[in-house]
Amino acid sequence: VRKILLVAPAELALFKHHDSKSSILIDCFEKQFWSKYFDELLTYAPYIERFFAEVMVMDDDPKIMQNRLNLLNVLAKHFNLACRLSELA
Repeated sequence: VRKILLVAPAELALFKHHDSKSSILIDCFEKQFWSKYFDELLTYAPYIERFFAEVMVMDDDPKIMQNRLNLLNVLAKHFNLACRLSELA
């Protein structure tokens, strides 16, 4: 994810939130502190909701679009560490 390509306030907020939480998530996962891990994941909800309400992922600029997809992929990796969320649907 290239921070310089984060142009919408909602995507920048999501990126900053993840930047502040990623090391905590990794630590919780490695130590198998599952309750704390999932509590930390829940803090993403308002940022993700805002992102999808305000940001068009499929931007006309291919660099911005790819950067947004990269951001979502980084988040998906953290969310999928403990379980495959796509299989819960």
